[in-house]
Amino acid sequence: MAITLDPQQDSLAKEAAEVAEVLEHAENEKQPAKLVDSHGHEVELPGPLFEVLTSIADQLQRGNGVVVMAAHKLLTSNQAAEIVNVSRPHLIKLLDEKVIPFEYVGTHRRIRLSDVLTYQGRRNAEREAALAEMVELGEHEGLPY
Repeated sequence: MAITLDPQQDSLAKEAAEVAEVLEHAENEKQPAKLVDSHGHEVELPGPLFEVLTSIADQLQRGNGVVVMAAHKLLTSNQAAEIVNVSRPHLIKLLDEKVIPFEYVGTHRRIRLSDVLTYQGRRNAEREAALAEMVELGEHEGLPY
């Protein structure tokens, strides 16, 4: 399952801006946010779901498209490479080196979205740690930024 939201459709960016404003106010409240349907039924939004909705509304109001997918969705190597922002040959190398788990469906490699996101998070954490180390070394040596 994948849901694609295009901010260019039906002035979605403007409507998302209104939703983002409401969510921003709700975030500052002491009480949890609630979702109310047309019949008046209310349900409290759990924190993680509230954060997802806030993030989606924020991206849409900025004019960015959003895709919501199930974490277990199997991706093609092209789709996975696009998410990680690397070339397909580089992604294939990562798969062959068993850096990212994958499975074969017939003769084609398929990668779970959750595994791609785990790799992406690990890579980003390594980059941040390396940058912090460089800053620390620079400060230790008295180098200007």
